[in-house]
Parts: sequence; C-alpha cells; structure tokens
Amino acid sequence: MKHMKLTAKQQMFVDEYLIDLNGTQAAIRAGYSKNTANRIANQNLSKLDIKNAIEEAKSKRAERTQIDSDYVLAQIQEYLDHCFGRKPIKKILNVDGVYQTIEVEEFNPTGIGKALDLLGKHIDVQAFKEKKEIQANIENSVESRIANMSQEEREARIIELQKKLNI
Repeated sequence: MKHMKLTAKQQMFVDEYLIDLNGTQAAIRAGYSKNTANRIANQNLSKLDIKNAIEEAKSKRAERTQIDSDYVLAQIQEYLDHCFGRKPIKKILNVDGVYQTIEVEEFNPTGIGKALDLLGKHIDVQAFKEKKEIQANIENSVESRIANMSQEEREARIIELQKKLNI
C-alpha cells in the first residue's frame, strides 16, 4: 500500500499530537487557526496517512524508551501496592535542618480508585463492558432514532401511531 508523504504542517501536527495526544492543541501548535483547530484535528486524525504516521511514531518511541503496556501495567500495580499500604513509600523530612528519609506505609483511597480505573481499562473487566453496552443502548434509544429522522419521517410516524391509538 502506497503512503502519501505528509505535508510539513501535517508532520508538525503528528509531532505535536504525540506530546499530549490532544488533537485540538496539536493543531494549534502546528499552526492551524484556533477557530478551526478542533475541526482540523478531527479531519487530520481521520486521515489514514496521518493515523499511520502517529502509530509509527508511537512504535518508535516505545522501542526507544522501552516503555510498553507491560511496563505501564507493572507501574500501575506498584502504585496500587503503595496506595493500599502494602509497600512503603519514601518521604523526606526536615528535622531540625537535617533532611532524613523515612519509609511510611500509607493508605490512599483516591489513588486506589485511580489505579483500579487504569487497570480496568487495560484488562477484561466486566463492569467496563456493561458501561459500554449501556452507552450503546442509549445511542440506539427511541430519542436517538427520532432525532435522526427527517421531518417527513417524524410526521409519518406520528400519523401511524395516531391510527394505532384511534385518535
């Protein structure tokens, strides 16, 4: 499959996108207008050549840094152990002008929630699937179907329902 060469502005968008994965900000930093940055970001992120360039750059970065999903999951697990107080954390204290390092076991419920949320996004957790299914059901709801109907389709549906109800 032949890949088109990216324009200088598109390559800048790719480079900027890799900083924070924020398309709108990447478009602005790449020199696109602030007024159209969101639309340009969506367009750019839907272009196959730009998607491929982003994925290739991410792969090269992962090779270079040796950071992959296994590494990230291990770090989340270690963080979770610290938050549960299963592993001590090091704290530096100033005691009478002298800095001392101590190890403390602390319970951090906020950190636990965040770590479990991150882990759940990476592994097969039923609760996350249920949330997606509920969202899909909402998207296919009656309100959604009505919103997607033309004026003529809505009027025809009203007449059909009125006939069924003998109104």
